[in-house]
Amino acid sequence: MYMAATFSMHAVAQLMLTIVVPVLLVQGAPVTLALKALQAVDPNGVPGPREWLVSALNSSLLRFIAHPWTALTLLVVGVYGLCLKVVFDAAVSEHASHMLMIGYFLLSGALFFTAVGGVEPVPRLMPKRGRIAMLLFALSQFVIAGVVVMNMREVLGGAFYRSLKLSWHADLLSDQRLGGQVIAAGGLVAVMAVIAVQIVPRRRSTAIEQMTTTASLGS
Repeated sequence: MYMAATFSMHAVAQLMLTIVVPVLLVQGAPVTLALKALQAVDPNGVPGPREWLVSALNSSLLRFIAHPWTALTLLVVGVYGLCLKVVFDAAVSEHASHMLMIGYFLLSGALFFTAVGGVEPVPRLMPKRGRIAMLLFALSQFVIAGVVVMNMREVLGGAFYRSLKLSWHADLLSDQRLGGQVIAAGGLVAVMAVIAVQIVPRRRSTAIEQMTTTASLGS
């Protein structure tokens, strides 16, 4: 798995885990599907999976972390946290911390795109303009983080990458700069695609409604 071997591939994996996978997951509305698929138990019976899910959705903790601004903060912390050498070195040096890092990317991305996706029921649904503004802000943070990484003179995770002794991966700083370009450009493209997904369906549905209205008037 090249994610653990080079910084540039780590950057690709970070974008996939933070943006691409969560977006696809959220578009499938897993919470809504689960609520429809799981059967409610008798009021006098023992609570089952559906009751546990409903209880979790109504918990104050989930309401807090699912709030749009909290979700945005968690996403931005993940983007910038790994620009810090001490954090990145600790994250890649041990398998357990690496798994925690992957889990954080997925969770923060899923929370953020649930908050701005408008697909799942959320405690506080922002208007479309607000959601697009949050997406644009997130986009800017990926670009800034990528530029920061490109201009760093210290190698992130240098001790770990050198310990791998890969003959084809000698210039760690150049690979890190490539990773910064991936974060900036990839984040830009990915978030713009999400914004397009937010805008296009509404325009398409409006056009369909207008066509339907015109056809009705004509008949």
